[in-house]
Amino acid sequence: MAGKLNKADFLKAAFKTEDVVVPEMGDRVVTIRELTAGDREVYEKLLHKFRIEGDIDAAVKARRMLVSLTVIDPETNELMFTMDELADVPDKIVDRISVAANKLCEPDDAAIEDAEKN
Repeated sequence: MAGKLNKADFLKAAFKTEDVVVPEMGDRVVTIRELTAGDREVYEKLLHKFRIEGDIDAAVKARRMLVSLTVIDPETNELMFTMDELADVPDKIVDRISVAANKLCEPDDAAIEDAEKN
């Protein structure tokens, strides 16, 4: 068993990242990262509005929100875009990045099993 984490180490946890090739932009690459716990809550609230309440506007915004919460500047690790900025980006690009972000951010089977045990 590895050593115990203190608060400072815990709060510095590294995010998984992934580079996504964007063929529509000359095969250039954007970097995406996992959602923070707080960002996941915001995103899931929006999904809930669509899935449970039938709010179509929420469904329309979900992809842009996910992209805005995951695309980072690889040098600073800061988020690069707001949802409003992404409104004018070609849909195919937003869709490509949101699909990759969904895959990166979904919990793996082991994490789900551990959560269900606790």
